[in-house]
Amino acid sequence: YTYNFSFNTRTNIGEFSGGGTVSQDEYKMEAQNGFYYADTKVMVGVGDVLLRNSNYLMASDSVSYNLNTEQATFHKRSHIWNDKGEILSADSGDYFKAEDRYRFYSNAYILTEEQELWADSLDYAATVEEIEMWNNIQAVDVKNNSMASESMVPGLSPEDVYISDKIPYGFDYADVSINGELNGCTEEEY
Repeated sequence: YTYNFSFNTRTNIGEFSGGGTVSQDEYKMEAQNGFYYADTKVMVGVGDVLLRNSNYLMASDSVSYNLNTEQATFHKRSHIWNDKGEILSADSGDYFKAEDRYRFYSNAYILTEEQELWADSLDYAATVEEIEMWNNIQAVDVKNNSMASESMVPGLSPEDVYISDKIPYGFDYADVSINGELNGCTEEEY
C-alpha cells in the first residue's frame, strides 16, 4: 500500500516512494522507499524498514526479502526480535526461514533470557539452539554464572573455537570444543 507507486511492465519491477507497505501471505515489509521484482519475487526496502512475519520483526535501513526462498538479507545495522524473545543484531546478514537460521557477518550480537553473545560473525541455528561464532568471541551465561571469550583458550585460532548453546559456557576449557570435538567427551556427559 502506498500513494506513490509505479510499475514497469517491460521489466516487471515496481517502485514506491514516500512510504509504503508490501505484503504477501504472512510477510509484510514497510519502508520509506522500495522495489518489488516480480520475476524473482524479491522485495527491497530502503529507509526505516520493518520486515515482519510470524517468526520475527526486523528493523533496518536496507532489507531485501525473497518470497520464493524466504530469505531476508540486510545490508546495514539491523535489529531482530524473534518469537523466542531473543534480540539479535548485526551490521549485515541473512535469515533463512526454512532452516530458522541466522547468519551474521559483522558485529554480531544475540541476547537471550539467559545468555548474551558477541562475535564478529556467527551462524545461529535457532531451532536446535546451536551457534558457531568467529573472531572476537564473548559469551556471558547468567544461568550458569559464567563467561567466556576466545582469548580464554590460549593457542587456538578463531576458526578452531566452537561454542554450542547446549554446553554451558565457562572458564573450564572442556566447555569449548576444538575443531568440532568435545575434548573426548560427549554432550550427554556435560
